[in-house]
Amino acid sequence: MCKKTPAVIYFYKKISTTKKSELYEQLKDSPLSAIEFTFMCDVVEGLDLMELSEKYHKTYSRMSQWKRECCEKIHAFDLANITR
Repeated sequence: MCKKTPAVIYFYKKISTTKKSELYEQLKDSPLSAIEFTFMCDVVEGLDLMELSEKYHKTYSRMSQWKRECCEKIHAFDLANITR
């Protein structure tokens, strides 16, 4: 399990409170690269870190770090859009 930073907590709360179709639209608008977008879609679908590490051929700890980094990008993007 990746470290529960405020950004990770925010993203998981967003998953539980937002319809998937809306969530995917919001992910499309976020500043994620194509591979990060695909990765986060897999996270939304509920794949755990072991499944993700097998799919993306990376270590468990790297998957955890990558998830945290993506969550931080999404969180920062959402915060920037709220203040506009």
